[in-house]
Amino acid sequence: MEGRGGVDHTGVAATGRAARYGREAVMDDTFRAAGARSRRMRVVAVTGTSGKTTTAWITASVLAEAGFRVGVVSDLGCVDADGTLVGVLDRTRPDAVAEWIATLARGGCTHAVVEVPHALLMAGAAGRGTCDTVVVTGPPREPRDERPSRAGLVRRIVAALAPDGCLVAPGDRRLAGLFAAASRRGGLTALTAGLDDACDVSARPVERGLHGQTFLASAGGGTVPMSVDVPIASFARNAVCAAAVGLRCGVPLEVAARGIEACGSVAGRVERLDRGQEFAAFLDSPSSGHALASTLASLRRLTRGRLAVIAEQRVADVLGAAGFARPVRRRCDDVVVVPAGVLDDDADQTALAAYARIDRLLGRLGAGDCLLVLDGSGAAAWPGHPGGGVPLATLVDGWLRLAHPPRRAVGGGRRAA
Repeated sequence: MEGRGGVDHTGVAATGRAARYGREAVMDDTFRAAGARSRRMRVVAVTGTSGKTTTAWITASVLAEAGFRVGVVSDLGCVDADGTLVGVLDRTRPDAVAEWIATLARGGCTHAVVEVPHALLMAGAAGRGTCDTVVVTGPPREPRDERPSRAGLVRRIVAALAPDGCLVAPGDRRLAGLFAAASRRGGLTALTAGLDDACDVSARPVERGLHGQTFLASAGGGTVPMSVDVPIASFARNAVCAAAVGLRCGVPLEVAARGIEACGSVAGRVERLDRGQEFAAFLDSPSSGHALASTLASLRRLTRGRLAVIAEQRVADVLGAAGFARPVRRRCDDVVVVPAGVLDDDADQTALAAYARIDRLLGRLGAGDCLLVLDGSGAAAWPGHPGGGVPLATLVDGWLRLAHPPRRAVGGGRRAA
């Protein structure tokens, strides 16, 4: 078949397909080799559009609360069953996931919770038939040229599941094709998890404010209350996905609730900054504009006063106009974008002016207000934007500590005679 210019593209296409399938076969062999060393270890893969890191760490907390030896492979680092940080995940190498799984198996883990972005998933980072459970945190968005197709993702997700594996995903009509593909394969279990009462594992909010939230988790006719510091709705959705994984692994709902509450929050993912100030403050490293928009929407609904954002320039650059400027402009009353190295010894006038704006903004916030700090230092979400100088989170935290020193206890002692 000839294309424009009389070039026969048939051979090129066939070569491309062979190369792709050959690469997938090599990756599957690598993953199976790791699995052969870890037959006693269950692998829980977490993929999706947003919330992967949070879901992975809450899931690990749920399983650890049940007494399992749990290892984690995520953007925040690779941790063994003893809670020791043993390395970081190289997102440029799909085979690195299999290598870390083998390392966790050798360390005596009974479960490995692995965060697998879509790009790594399509590159074969979750080998065929090797995952006990796959958690999909949300429906894939419309694909762009550089993204895998929805159909391709569905095939990869279903193929990654072991013959008796379990799929955990929101009860969203946009995921109907995924559930249908799992049903056609046969032998698989599928659990829906979300804020809809119709889900197999659901959460219904009881109270939600900037101080945190309480919700009722329900599954199999049982209901358990849970209270967490993170106020946004997406955290509750991630939590019930983790509870669903727990149920899959035989963890009672009340034990899963203790694990979720013990987790509290995930480092750098809408993490509370509390130094005694009157206003609520949170630290976040959003992985996408969708994640940032969701967080801002939740905080806007809960904030009676002013909603302010202080962001590193690298975050604004990576997320761009659609992912950063548009949701911030829509939801926020104040925003300060800060260049790297604000407190460096050789900071220029622009950096010093940015610090002055931070100082004025923080000084104006009071009761009923909310601050969101967007820090990209050291996060895998910001490729090509190396960190430097004092991280923004450290700067804001230091300001809050200086402005709100701990009060010394008064009274309670006995005077000498």
